[in-house]
Amino acid sequence: MSVVDINNDSITRFVVRHYKYSQNSNHFYHLSVVAFNKKREMLNTIKKLNDQLAGLKDVESNLKNEYFYGVIYVTGHFAKTSQMHMINKMIRHGVDPNNH
Repeated sequence: MSVVDINNDSITRFVVRHYKYSQNSNHFYHLSVVAFNKKREMLNTIKKLNDQLAGLKDVESNLKNEYFYGVIYVTGHFAKTSQMHMINKMIRHGVDPNNH
């Protein structure tokens, strides 16, 4: 298993995420669980975790809407996302990003 740092923006990451219910906030949120450098490992982990969760759903009804899924972060994903947030913020504040 080749687990990698999800924040390492210099590589492509295959990330297992959990759509999870929080009893404290009474809301669902998306939690990153683990990142791999191979898609096959992500898919195998998602299947294994969803199978485990299915067994728990029979016992605990508050888990019925929870599930595991995968996302792919390509090289530079966080940098591009950060840049887009900055551009959107400039536009909201009336600044033309093309003039800077």
